Amino acid sequence: MMNQTMGRKIDVLEHALVDSAVLYNTINLTQNVIPGHVWCRQNGELYNLNEKIHFPENAHYSDMVKYWSDKVMDSRENFVHFFSRDYLLQSFQEGLSHVSHRHWTVSCDGIHSLYVEHHIIMYADEVTGDVCAVTYAIDLTPKYKEEQYQKQLENKQRELEVALEDAKLARKGREAQQALSAIGDILGNLVAFDHVTNVQELREELPALMASLGTYSKSDRAYIFGWASEEKQILRMTGEWVREGVMPTMDIMQDVHMADLPHWAPKLRRGEPIISLDWEAEKEKAPEEYAVFDGQDIHSLVVIPAFTAGKFNGYIGLDNPSLDMMDTSVSVLTSVARYIGGLKSNLLLVDALEAKQASLEQSLQKLNQEKEILNALSIDCTSVYYCDLDTDVMETLKCEAGTNMGAFEKDIMTGLHSYAFRLKQYYDNFVVKESAPDFMEKMSAANLKSYLADHDRFVYRFRVQTNPAGKSCFEAQIVRLKETEGFKVVMGYRYIDDILMEQEKQQIRLENALAEARFNSELVGTISKFYWLIYQMNLQDGTYEEISSGEDMHRLTGKHGNTQEVFHQAVETVVNKEYHEKMKAFLDMSTLAERLNQAKQESDAEAIAAEYQAKDGSWHLARFVVKNRDDQGRPIHVLYIVRQIDTEKKMEAEYKQKLWETAQEARRANMAKTDFLRRMSHDIRTPINGIRGLLTMADHFTDDMEKQKEYRDKMKNVTGYLLDLVNSVLDMNKLESGNVILEHKPFDVCELLQDVRNIIEPQAKEKGIKLIRDKGGIQHHHLLGSPVHLRQILQNVASNAVKYSPVGSQIHLTTCEKEYKDGKALFQMTCTDNGQGMSEEFLKKAFEPFAQENQDARTTYTGTGLGLAITKQLVELLGGTITLDSKLHEGTTVTILLPLDVDLSKEVPKEIEKKPDHVCLKGRKVLLVEDNELNMEIAKFILEYRGLDVTTAMNGQEAVGLFAQSEEGFFDVVLMDIMMPVMGGLEATRTIRRMERSDAKTVPIFAMTANAFLEDQKRSRDAGMNEHLTKPLKEEVLFETIAKYLR
Repeated sequence: MMNQTMGRKIDVLEHALVDSAVLYNTINLTQNVIPGHVWCRQNGELYNLNEKIHFPENAHYSDMVKYWSDKVMDSRENFVHFFSRDYLLQSFQEGLSHVSHRHWTVSCDGIHSLYVEHHIIMYADEVTGDVCAVTYAIDLTPKYKEEQYQKQLENKQRELEVALEDAKLARKGREAQQALSAIGDILGNLVAFDHVTNVQELREELPALMASLGTYSKSDRAYIFGWASEEKQILRMTGEWVREGVMPTMDIMQDVHMADLPHWAPKLRRGEPIISLDWEAEKEKAPEEYAVFDGQDIHSLVVIPAFTAGKFNGYIGLDNPSLDMMDTSVSVLTSVARYIGGLKSNLLLVDALEAKQASLEQSLQKLNQEKEILNALSIDCTSVYYCDLDTDVMETLKCEAGTNMGAFEKDIMTGLHSYAFRLKQYYDNFVVKESAPDFMEKMSAANLKSYLADHDRFVYRFRVQTNPAGKSCFEAQIVRLKETEGFKVVMGYRYIDDILMEQEKQQIRLENALAEARFNSELVGTISKFYWLIYQMNLQDGTYEEISSGEDMHRLTGKHGNTQEVFHQAVETVVNKEYHEKMKAFLDMSTLAERLNQAKQESDAEAIAAEYQAKDGSWHLARFVVKNRDDQGRPIHVLYIVRQIDTEKKMEAEYKQKLWETAQEARRANMAKTDFLRRMSHDIRTPINGIRGLLTMADHFTDDMEKQKEYRDKMKNVTGYLLDLVNSVLDMNKLESGNVILEHKPFDVCELLQDVRNIIEPQAKEKGIKLIRDKGGIQHHHLLGSPVHLRQILQNVASNAVKYSPVGSQIHLTTCEKEYKDGKALFQMTCTDNGQGMSEEFLKKAFEPFAQENQDARTTYTGTGLGLAITKQLVELLGGTITLDSKLHEGTTVTILLPLDVDLSKEVPKEIEKKPDHVCLKGRKVLLVEDNELNMEIAKFILEYRGLDVTTAMNGQEAVGLFAQSEEGFFDVVLMDIMMPVMGGLEATRTIRRMERSDAKTVPIFAMTANAFLEDQKRSRDAGMNEHLTKPLKEEVLFETIAKYLR
């Protein structure tokens, strides 16, 4: 019985359009075929057009186009182009599913001339993918006189008002009964869904559900959308119910792309409902969505997303639902959306019934200019105007009392009929500028013509100064009169204060009603994101139901079956072979309940877990969680959840590797520390032992001055070694800790080379070594860089050459400029000696700390083994390279390449160096500041021995007092220790420099300290000191420095 009823419905649907159309047929554009027959209606009689014109059944579409093109009475070329398959297929590919064309033709009997509007609605067949279409023609020929149309409209208006009053009296009594009946219908339909077993049965049940939803909510339409393809980017209407007299949209809503819903799509995917109480407002808020659903006579709508396994799978919606029942309608619709969210929404419902309202709209299209004006008017419009935008002519058709414009028109004469003039006057006098800053632009004739060229209606909302009627919010609706020449429009203005207030109230109620639905949907979606797979299992019957899955094969909802079978398949297809046995035991359903009970007893846990590796290399953590237990405590419902743990496994591996590396580093550091302490113990204790031994020996030869001199010379050699060792260890520590600070200041490379020679030459002469220097080929003398570190590099290399060269040998020091480019010069510095040289084996580790060719070097105090290591790190820090070329017993060549910036602001030809003039220091007055009595005694002796007059101070405060009490210019130089009690040397220097006397700014002040780092030198100069001399003091350096400032 149900199948026979459905058959009759389909039969009625197939011919429904013919009731209001003169021609109707279907087309398969892809196959160029008109399936079945072409139906025609003439004088109220329906007949088969194929038989009349002798066309076969399933005729070629192109043949039918040619037949009708011969009957076209105007613009045959446009007709052929519009109905061509190429044009229609291209239009469909570009997203157009509904096209229409108007033309004059001859009636089927060849007697009458007809002016028809031909509609083609295209869609893609779900089964074959062919592009198909439904086409129908509407007769627009009849015309009526103005008086007939006006009378007809007035009569209908009176009839409608009487019917409306009658309906209102009867409606209240019926509404309660209808609501209860509709709720019963909805529940009955949902109960029927429990018995659905196939797609056909679901197809039969869905229309009844849509009808009950639409009836209950008093909507014009109720519909359901689902995915049209596996890509889940296109939605398709799979079910629709429409109220009697409302136009169906099933045929034109078959391919809705998510990309065409940019504002809705993210909300729907997040589980948020779409609620619009004023559809026209969506034109501004969501213009793309408005365009998709334009032309469906929508005033308001509600759309509720449906989810399957936490994933968006379509939506259920209502068009124009009753605002009075909005809260309960949303609640019911949300419940239905949840319920059918797990069903496959792939049904295609065909409902092509032409509604009475559609027939009325089609008949209204036949009206003339005056009819179109009246049709555009609304009973709630306070003023209506007719305007020709081409000629700027504006006429008032209606203007109620109490409006701003009504009062305004009485006061203006000039420009009364000019649209541009009246628009500006209205804007300047009444419009609240903040509410409509673009009023003049949007309402301009140019903008209206541009917009209405592609749209049926223009709507704009704004606020005005409160008018005499107490209203301030307005909506302008502008419609073009298409059947007239030029560009003529009708403008209607209405109050919307009450509407906006009611919409705000309804919006608040709707948002509150949907809060629970949104929360539940988001909760399910959020949980699913954390797990790769979720099964709900029934241990009593051994079945499962899939809730969520990350596999492509499990993307569809509602998967269920035998649990042991699906686990067996998972082990074979997903789990790495190495974990097969482990996971077979873990997924064994026969022992699962026992294992869960054991976990409960042992640790009060409601879950057991196991890790495994998948075949693709990823790591997973599988877990059984007890959901319900029976009265005896046995688990009956269990969740099986799987989560990817690649990140955790990676972090675990990295932690283990880091732990191993840290242990290795600690072991190496401990070994290095032990080795360093061993070396330092040996290298420090040995020379100290030598000094003490020489002192003991000197005590035995107190009267032998030759022996005393020999012992003193040896002790100087040993203390020099100790000083080098301390300096080298400190330099190495700074380099390894990254605390070396490079300078970038101007210096003269020739002066720096001379300073190095002045330091090295006395050492060479002492051993009878000839020092040969060649600095030819230097083009740029003035450079920018770190002269302190460059000097240390050259001194280390030259000192090594002196240490390891025999008496009477030669050392060649060469410096040349290799190239100059872009303000940077490349210098090559070489040091060649004919000393003992190095073996090939030692060359491989020559730059390692404490590396020495012969360990007996430690017994002769010739070196620490740190010089080359420090030199190499300093060279590389300056951006250069250092290489060694050496042969054992023949000699060594050290080559250094360094790029240095040229100081272009000072680069001038270098003058021939002159020896400094001799300066007599005898009688010069020195202020010596030193807190250590022994160091004071040594320094005072050295100075007085050279004839200088020394005044002493034990701290900085005492030195400041002596300087302040002295006459201006009394002291020639101040030698200042840094670290002293009471007042340090830096503070004392700053105090002296601040004194209000001429010599306070100019007197040379030298730091005399054991602090030898570059930072210490910088602090000394920042405090106002001229030089930084390091202890132990070298007499030659001390007196050369004093002489330099006293010349």
